[in-house]
Amino acid sequence: MNGIDLRDILEKCEEFGADSAEVYAKSIYSLGVEIEKNNIKYVESKESEGIGIRVISGGTVGFASTSDPNQLTRCIKDSLEHSRMSSEELKSFPCKSSYPEVSGINDQNVWDMQPRNLVEGAESMICAASQEDTYPISGSISASASDVRILNSSGLDVGGKETLVGANMEASFGSDQDKSSSFEFDISRAYDIDFEYIGKKAAKMAKKSRGGSKTSLGCRDVILSPIALGSILGATLIPAMDPDEVWRRRSKIPDLISEKIGPEDLNIADNGLLPKGVNSRGFDDEGVPSTKNPVVKNGIMKDILYDCRTAEREGKESTSNAVRSSYSTPPSTSPRNLVIEPVSSTKNIQDEEDIYVRTVLGAHTANSVTGDFSVASRESFEIEDGKQKPLSGIMLYGNLYEMLSDIKEIGNDTRKIDNFVLPSVKTSLEVSN
Repeated sequence: MNGIDLRDILEKCEEFGADSAEVYAKSIYSLGVEIEKNNIKYVESKESEGIGIRVISGGTVGFASTSDPNQLTRCIKDSLEHSRMSSEELKSFPCKSSYPEVSGINDQNVWDMQPRNLVEGAESMICAASQEDTYPISGSISASASDVRILNSSGLDVGGKETLVGANMEASFGSDQDKSSSFEFDISRAYDIDFEYIGKKAAKMAKKSRGGSKTSLGCRDVILSPIALGSILGATLIPAMDPDEVWRRRSKIPDLISEKIGPEDLNIADNGLLPKGVNSRGFDDEGVPSTKNPVVKNGIMKDILYDCRTAEREGKESTSNAVRSSYSTPPSTSPRNLVIEPVSSTKNIQDEEDIYVRTVLGAHTANSVTGDFSVASRESFEIEDGKQKPLSGIMLYGNLYEMLSDIKEIGNDTRKIDNFVLPSVKTSLEVSN
């Protein structure tokens, strides 16, 4: 917050009785455009800033936040009151350190952006999706530029600027009686998104997926696109790797550490240093220097991820995976950029009679404890004579750990799915109507 000395806040926390304290300050400038059918519904711009305060008192952690400079004293007292009721233990905040440089996470063009820039991008998407018998349904473009600074009683003082731009478009093809729809999107740290491509791809996939046929059922070789794979991993693997879920014995991961869970060419890492990565930065949201952490190496499960609190509980070191959704929330453990290394020398890992699944629905219903999932797909295709033939809609049943173990091939068609960077993978799944 402008005009506020963050060090004064630390001192006041200690004056009021905190053993140690942390101040997390964030300001953000954001622009957004919303699309409805073939019109721009609204354009908005926002500026916000606020402070989150964590204190350690008597070995437990308390948190409070405010966006009002006049409420800082109240916020400090609230954080101390929270610490007295909290069961979350922490001995200390991380110390000052040296921080690596990460490239491609801040674009001055985003800081200088005006609403008209996003309007032009939205008009380009609308025009590209408005083809013969295809039309846009909805879409949006967002851009944000933020400045973060973290200080604590251990001498840590680190900060930096970053930007993020995202766009999506859903398009439809055909009449009300025989209609299909699809979507496309992109996310980047810079204002370099091809809006025309997004509109064209959404329209193309809507047209391509209409008029599907039936297929043979049972256990089939299925190629999960990066989009479909990201949906399944986000609902199964990510919750299972949550150290709090592991602590509560609601995960199979601890039993799999050092065990083979996939083919030798399966390598999964979480990389907070990934150039242009969505969650890349030289430090995490507690000020711990960012690192690259192996999750699965040569098919062997290595370890889960930690922030300072969960690492201390396990007698380990933080893996720099403290993440906050905003200044108003305390940090929790989350992947920074979860990356599956591409393998195949070609993007095309399709063989005759394979089923290619572009998107899935219902992944949120997965059981993250067992890894079981059941999803539907309205964008699936059977490979016939080297071409993708649309299917009328299928259900896919599987288990995360069996799916990873059954991986037959990993492609090289990697793309960003939020904070995942994933290729397509071919595996075995049960298919039904």
